[in-house]
Amino acid sequence: MNTTRQAGYWTLFASGFRPFFIAAASLSSLAISYWLLLFLGIVPATDLNYYPPLTWHMHEMVYGYAGAVIAGFLLTAVKAWTGLDTLRGWPLAILFTIWLGARCLPFLGTDFVWLVALLNPLFFIYLGLAIAIPIIKSGNNRNLFVVLIMLVLAISNATLHAALLGLFNSASSNSPVIANTAIAIAFYLLLLLIIIIAGRVFPMFSTNGLGGIYSAKKYQWLEIACVLSFLIFGVANIIDQSGQKLAPFILLFLAVLVVTLHSRRVAGWFHWRIWTKPLIWVLHAGYYFLIVGVLLTGLSAYYPEARVPGLHAMLAGGLGLITLGMMARVTLGHTGRDIHQPNKSISLVFILVAVAALTRVFLPLVGPKLYLLSLKLSGVFWSLGFLLFIALYIRALVTRRVDGAEG
Repeated sequence: MNTTRQAGYWTLFASGFRPFFIAAASLSSLAISYWLLLFLGIVPATDLNYYPPLTWHMHEMVYGYAGAVIAGFLLTAVKAWTGLDTLRGWPLAILFTIWLGARCLPFLGTDFVWLVALLNPLFFIYLGLAIAIPIIKSGNNRNLFVVLIMLVLAISNATLHAALLGLFNSASSNSPVIANTAIAIAFYLLLLLIIIIAGRVFPMFSTNGLGGIYSAKKYQWLEIACVLSFLIFGVANIIDQSGQKLAPFILLFLAVLVVTLHSRRVAGWFHWRIWTKPLIWVLHAGYYFLIVGVLLTGLSAYYPEARVPGLHAMLAGGLGLITLGMMARVTLGHTGRDIHQPNKSISLVFILVAVAALTRVFLPLVGPKLYLLSLKLSGVFWSLGFLLFIALYIRALVTRRVDGAEG
């Protein structure tokens, strides 16, 4: 492979999407495979040394996988938004090393727990500063909200690790509640970021991807209503999960409101021919999963068995498919390749991950006896999907742009 240097640094660190998309896909496949082996008792939970197993699973998929995708996307997007360079070369390699250390050190023994607790929030602080500088320098104030999101992610992550280390004065029995609340804050915040970005780019991607045969519709009032309704829905569920129980009808009402508004939103972007374009349909499919997840979460106020399926609909189906689709699109576009002619096998990648989400969400709802089967099937499909993504895109991610430009 041509891994020559660009302006004194390896191509891998020429742009933020390169190392972080490789890392995100690799972690996603490995972490879910490991979680499945852990759940089945094939590997001992003591290998983690620091995290309770379920906490590790949630932490790595939210802060680890999603954190890496967001880093790759924002470092690339902020450069486009501002016209100014973001991290590359050694500064980017340092950020990547912080992320990688936070993933690996928990397996190396209890001597590193404080370093793990430091590196995880430090990653989001460093990333926040890296995108804040060009945004502020260019006067691109409309995008300062992403800096605030990185700050909140850092605070929530630091809070989680403080709970794991027993630093709060409250009874130790409250530590799992604090840790789970911190993860819930990060989870809903990342989904909110996706909802905001989706409103900006999904209509454009859909219209342009179909060659202008239709125009995806956007309404300013609806965009605002979708963001605000999901924000209120997320806050309400975080409060409820933290132990301050809300009336079930409030949670269900908010869920129905979000579902109604977001269904109207995505309907305006739809044209039946999106199903012929994998880089478009994957984004729409992910959004449909997000809507289903909100509905199941609202129903869980009355039917608790719907809570975990709802969570996985939003995370595996919504966040998973949308981030995977964005990684595929950004990689092609920012390596000089044609986004309208992706490798045909990318459809199989998206289908594998979609099937993983479908089995994880709906099989347990059919009957409790299918829970273990859903875990096995979804784990296998998910891991294979991300492995195939790496196989298809690794060359593009580690070699120079085909058009000879830098980045």
